[in-house]
Amino acid sequence: MQHIVYLGDDIRLHESIFRFVRGGFRWEPGGLTNMPARAAEDCSPTSWYTPTQASGQAQNIAYVGEDRNIYRLFFRFVRGFRWEFDTPSRGQTTATPAPTSPTSWYSPADNAQHIAYVGHDQQIHELYQRFSPGVSRWQHNVPNLGWPNASLYASPTSWYTPYDDVQHIAYIGSDAQLHELFFRFAPGGFRWEHNIISAGQPGVAGIGLTSWVTRSDRTQHVASMGTDERVHEVFFRSAPGGFHWEHNVPGAGRPPGVIGAAPTSWVTGSDNVQHLAYLGVDEKIHEAFFRLAPGGGRWEHNVVSGGGPKARAGTSRPTSWVTRSDNVQHVAYVGVDEKIHEAYFRLPGEDLSLDHFTFEGNISPADRDAVIQRHRFAVSRVSGCTNLSDEERQRLRQAYNRPIHHTVNTDPAQNGSAYVDGSEVSVNFGVLFPQGNQEISQTLVHEMMHCAGYDHPTRRHPPPGRSCLSPDPAIFDCPFDNGVYYGTPPLRSELCIAGDQTLAIARLERKADRESCVIDEDGLATIHTDLTA
Repeated sequence: MQHIVYLGDDIRLHESIFRFVRGGFRWEPGGLTNMPARAAEDCSPTSWYTPTQASGQAQNIAYVGEDRNIYRLFFRFVRGFRWEFDTPSRGQTTATPAPTSPTSWYSPADNAQHIAYVGHDQQIHELYQRFSPGVSRWQHNVPNLGWPNASLYASPTSWYTPYDDVQHIAYIGSDAQLHELFFRFAPGGFRWEHNIISAGQPGVAGIGLTSWVTRSDRTQHVASMGTDERVHEVFFRSAPGGFHWEHNVPGAGRPPGVIGAAPTSWVTGSDNVQHLAYLGVDEKIHEAFFRLAPGGGRWEHNVVSGGGPKARAGTSRPTSWVTRSDNVQHVAYVGVDEKIHEAYFRLPGEDLSLDHFTFEGNISPADRDAVIQRHRFAVSRVSGCTNLSDEERQRLRQAYNRPIHHTVNTDPAQNGSAYVDGSEVSVNFGVLFPQGNQEISQTLVHEMMHCAGYDHPTRRHPPPGRSCLSPDPAIFDCPFDNGVYYGTPPLRSELCIAGDQTLAIARLERKADRESCVIDEDGLATIHTDLTA
């Protein structure tokens, strides 16, 4: 499902949703109707997603209220299914937000959600909530305490780099330079540090920034509108020849942009292209795009809004996103008719880069790479597998296109677990990994089928005196009986991994003696393993 949230002329937030299900395939009003407070007219909302079971797998929106408090609206997909709210700034000794928009992010290393904003004291303020036992309250921090002040009229941006577990905030300083605050989850880190990332470059004139990470080359990017009406970019490559901020002008030679507007950015993983969209002085939405592939290596130009309605001159920025289930990129903006307009571009193939998967901080880089590799192998085998129907394969692909979070399971009798309809997979690296690549892929695809919404009953073992040499699906469950357990999508998906039919029979018969998956009353599906059997 895709969502757009906007501030209406009634000074309340409104939601439009598009569902990729039967009876959907159209934009409809969302369920965001009861706001705790009207929004401030001088600030835009921010949104993020918390993918872990501990956080309730929620979509979140934060906004500045008329009373200058920070409010959060959240929709939980576990025993919730309704919009709720809290007030992260309530009771905190925080400066009231300046007339700018907050930014937000999720850090998997410490399972925490964050909101940052510019205060009227020109400091960057952070509100954060860790999802850990005994900690449920919002806390406050001032990341740029002792560092240069922020501009009162420019919104910050934030991002997270998973390859080094670092969270980042960039802001426009009162000196018209770009500043970065970064927090490293590593020895010598665990504190906010500071850097000037635009030193020696043209002054920044926009009211906000945009940021993105290209994981294929481990590069961080921040873009803004310059005083010359061009989009400027600074980038940091975590690779030999990099490790310092460099400068580029994606908008050079292109139609000028509106100084008082901020760009938006996104990355399409299927073709490894980064994109910037901005409001031009001609009131059209322009795109600069950079292909990290042969024939690319330079910023190119396109007009996103094409023959569509012009953008409203007072629009502060467009917004953008990619839907991986159909591999489509989208840009939305406010038109001169004061309605929300969407431009979208369909890409060939599917975006299955899995760059959107996240991992708990205690999972090593080597184990992360191995999990991604085994997921990719599972996807490649399932794509042409006749053990699943077209609908089952489609739902599995849709699950793979969600931001699935991976955690560590330490129970010595379990391979892994996942909630039905959830977005988290727990892996027992000590038990599962020694069993080999095929077992890893089978476990992962089984759990991903649960994330796709498929369940099954508890396996019935043969009664005394009976065995799978003489199957009886009416009484007990055996491999290939197409019964109520082995006939379900999670178990049939494992056959896509096992290789030829002879090998599949032998392996599944061994698995049947030592393994079964049990779903508890909360929807947690756990593969139990007895390696001594």
